[in-house]
Amino acid sequence: MRSRLPTLLLFASIALTVHGTASAQAPGVVASLTTDAADLTVGDPVTLNLRVVHPPGYQVTFPLLPGTWGDFEIRGQSPAQTVDNLDGTQTTGQSLEAALFTPGEFTTPDVEIMIRDSAGQTHEESVRGASVMVASVLGEGDEEPRDIRPQAQTSEPLIGTLTTWLIVGSTLAALVGAGVYLLIGRRRPHTVVQVDTRSPRQIALEELHRIEALDLPAQSRFKEHYTLVSDCVRSYLERAFHTPALDRTTTEVRAALKIYDVTAGHAEAAVRLLEDSDLVKFTKLAPESEEARASTTRARGFVTMTAPPETEAPEGVGA
Repeated sequence: MRSRLPTLLLFASIALTVHGTASAQAPGVVASLTTDAADLTVGDPVTLNLRVVHPPGYQVTFPLLPGTWGDFEIRGQSPAQTVDNLDGTQTTGQSLEAALFTPGEFTTPDVEIMIRDSAGQTHEESVRGASVMVASVLGEGDEEPRDIRPQAQTSEPLIGTLTTWLIVGSTLAALVGAGVYLLIGRRRPHTVVQVDTRSPRQIALEELHRIEALDLPAQSRFKEHYTLVSDCVRSYLERAFHTPALDRTTTEVRAALKIYDVTAGHAEAAVRLLEDSDLVKFTKLAPESEEARASTTRARGFVTMTAPPETEAPEGVGA
């Protein structure tokens, strides 16, 4: 791909100002994680900016970060947005709101992002973490212990008497309420817990049939459709192979499938389906309706080919 002087100048300026920049594996891509926060104290919000400069036609998918991310507490992630640059490139970015509750210097974990180029090839990019300095909320000299102040003395005994009666009254009201609740609870019929005896294969296939009946692609509701298909496949993986797929990124699911009794071909089919779903869910990509409908067929094929052998239910237990 021909390099242009404005593009090189833009990349050079980014490399000089950001805290962490990873060398891009995809051609013509520069990814970075930065923060302009200064004079932070414990608990202050920290804004982290995740940016990817790439050629036109590339699709960038950012991961959904957990609530606890290394030393950071993630409080929010903005939707990804793509803008055109003056030199013909594009920038896809996302802002993260985080917080730290201990003074010191901290570095975020590296961020794994997924990029699909204009030729349809998928690349994984590792973005180096950004450094943040947090100051203590204690001022200079506050480290020394101080004497405990004596208990305040009330000048009006009447206030103490009223407080005592309020506490006694609240306690009695709570005891009466608890007694009424227990009395009513004893008269209620016991709730019968329904146990789902269906196999992981049956649950997944019935859910895919329900998704097809909704026909969301016909209403151009592609994000909802792919979200349902992706959740169905992830739930199936959890039930069939006991791996927490719903709480893992697609990259983590790929690594987890290597240790289970899933052939490389079947595992790759599931991962590609999840990657396609991520692209639609987290970007502005709008697939064709027939392509979207085909995702349920692909999911059904994966479930059918990888489902563990089913055992017959005990006599008298419904399927």
